[in-house]
Amino acid sequence: MFDWGCAGPTVRTPESSPRLVHHQGMNSSVELKVDGMTCQGCVRGVTKKLSGVAGVASATVDLATGKATVQYDGARARVEEMIAAVEQIGYHASRL
Repeated sequence: MFDWGCAGPTVRTPESSPRLVHHQGMNSSVELKVDGMTCQGCVRGVTKKLSGVAGVASATVDLATGKATVQYDGARARVEEMIAAVEQIGYHASRL
């Protein structure tokens, strides 16, 4: 687990399938529920990790709702890779 300057997540659970929200050509959008975030440092870490997935154009993470909205190229990125990236840093990501 990475230290984002807060207590961060302590429990990881198995990943589940995300919900595809929008698909139009090669531009896709998915909403993920991210559990375990406790501060803006967590938000920055999750945003950075999601943005680092090949094919991701943008990631917006909201601490209050625990929701991440990711815009990506469906031909280059898989949602499972996004979930794995979030879980690599100690959070749990799942469909809403």
